[in-house]
Amino acid sequence: MAEIRLCTIEGCSKPHLARDWCNTHYQRWRKHGSPLVEPYSDRPARQFFHDVVLPYKGAQCLIWPFSKGSHGYAQIQIDGQNLLAHRVVCERVHGPPPTPNSQAAHFCGRKDCVSPHHLRWASISENQADRLHHNTHQFGERNHSAKLTETDVRQIRALRGAASQKDLAMRFGVSATCICVIQCHKSWAWLSD
Repeated sequence: MAEIRLCTIEGCSKPHLARDWCNTHYQRWRKHGSPLVEPYSDRPARQFFHDVVLPYKGAQCLIWPFSKGSHGYAQIQIDGQNLLAHRVVCERVHGPPPTPNSQAAHFCGRKDCVSPHHLRWASISENQADRLHHNTHQFGERNHSAKLTETDVRQIRALRGAASQKDLAMRFGVSATCICVIQCHKSWAWLSD
């Protein structure tokens, strides 16, 4: 009967896979260049959260030095779930949200700030008003999926009646409906002609 080879890493008793290591240590070597690299740990983020964020008394922004989501908001992992760190801070400091639709809003306008003194519960419309106040809104050219610029929109409005909506749609690469709502000021309404 063949002898079962075990991983040669001290303290590991898993079966050998390759290079004298088990699958776990072999995969760590392939990914990181060393079989001894420890996997990701959210422990430093949680420790920072408890030791620095919650007792923080400063007036300045406290910037989250760990993971951030695709939109730039600080993230923390709790019980295996990725959560928005500023929302967790707001809940710990100000209690649960007053309504299911309440948002953790930043007084400072910084997405990655987790200062307990810069956060409050706000309605969706209050949070949107904050974005306008802080100039962090994502409409118009700031929207990552915008096809038009402010100059394009002004041209589209200036050409109302001089060119058909269908021709303008083809010229600017959008739909005729898009041209209509722009010319009627239902879209890009904040932009003056």
